[in-house]
Amino acid sequence: MHDFTAALKSLDNAGIAGFLIYLIYRLVDKWAPKFLDAQQKTAEAMLTLAGSVKDGQGEQREMAMAIRVLSTEIGDVKGMLRELVDGKKGA
Repeated sequence: MHDFTAALKSLDNAGIAGFLIYLIYRLVDKWAPKFLDAQQKTAEAMLTLAGSVKDGQGEQREMAMAIRVLSTEIGDVKGMLRELVDGKKGA
């Protein structure tokens, strides 16, 4: 009831423009903290997501490097087996 009385007093003292300014002030005063809190939580979630993506990319790089090393080693083993098989055929 106090808010309504204050709104009527501002309307009487300052007219429609004053009332609109008062109304806008009240709406901003009520909703701005909630909006800012939601924005902050969104920013924190985005930072968490960015960190997860960065970690995931690092793990993918490590896996790619390991696969390259393993494929090189497998190629070396295949070469040695061919040499052994060819050596036995020639003997």
